[in-house]
Amino acid sequence: GKGLGPADSITYTQMFGTHDIDSIDFSPDERFIVTASARGGLRLWHTDSGAEDMSIDSGGGRIRSVKFCPGDKNLVVYGAEDGAVRLWRVNEQRKTEVISPARDPSPVFRVCCSPSFQWVGEKKQGLIAAAYGDGTVSIWNMETKEKPIRTARVHRGGALSVAFSPDAQKIVSGSEDGTICIWDARTGRLL
Repeated sequence: GKGLGPADSITYTQMFGTHDIDSIDFSPDERFIVTASARGGLRLWHTDSGAEDMSIDSGGGRIRSVKFCPGDKNLVVYGAEDGAVRLWRVNEQRKTEVISPARDPSPVFRVCCSPSFQWVGEKKQGLIAAAYGDGTVSIWNMETKEKPIRTARVHRGGALSVAFSPDAQKIVSGSEDGTICIWDARTGRLL
């Protein structure tokens, strides 16, 4: 296919507009790219043609982080300026689900799914983690998502990053204060 490249930047700019792209990710099958804008929109693009497939409004202002869930090519997790964490099933067009309600004034800086995260029928399996501007990190088990496994303010500065280990047993978070924390993904305890 044609693919994305520097020669296409004018075309993509014209299609997307002049809004900042705060976050971007490939789908697990690499057929799509999802972008998150400073104006609060999510857009899904075909990687081969560059054509926009669909877009939605985040419902929470600026989106700082968007990630496809590695185990489910149709599932996107994103975090917004209002502090909410949401899931978007791209195969269901505009339907989103709130994982964590808005918690102004602490924005979500980064979100991620465990490598095996899946949504089968009505059942979700796996973990989601979010890093917040107030130094808080939250971890949810999607099978029992009523409340997080753990929410803790462990960084003095904003928690800017969060990631799962390849085996999904640990989570690491990093902050603007220079600290790194390693978590047990199942219990939410700091290691």
